[in-house]
Amino acid sequence: LAIVVSWLSYNSISSLFVTYLTILLSTVYFSSLLFYSVEQNLNPLVTQYSDSLWWAFMDVTTVGSNIYAVTSFGKILSVVLAAMGMMMFPIFTVYITDRVTAENKKKREAFEQLYRSGRIPAGASQQEISDIAASEPTTDDAKDKKQEDKG
Repeated sequence: LAIVVSWLSYNSISSLFVTYLTILLSTVYFSSLLFYSVEQNLNPLVTQYSDSLWWAFMDVTTVGSNIYAVTSFGKILSVVLAAMGMMMFPIFTVYITDRVTAENKKKREAFEQLYRSGRIPAGASQQEISDIAASEPTTDDAKDKKQEDKG
């Protein structure tokens, strides 16, 4: 599992995201298996495994469903799964916020660099600025070019 997680991720934030996603999906899967094994003969709403998988996904998202636990173990599992969902889903928000913030920072730095160099005239429209920025090499391209020149 650790090899798969490291293979799917390329930086620490992505690695954390993939790890949490793996934990969340594993928890849903194993919870649905437990729920099915405990509730299948006692709960008339659980007739097949897909019912318990549906229950687990709806419970972890705290949406709820028409399937509810009738055994004590099922009720405890329901509470634990809902708590797990409330702890895990904010991490997705943090990941998306980090990605958007990093992209905005990169765009702002590129704009400031173009503005300081005088390549963006005063009073330029948003479309003109976008056209100028698109024609400029990115900072990563410039770093690669410098490394090629040194090599």
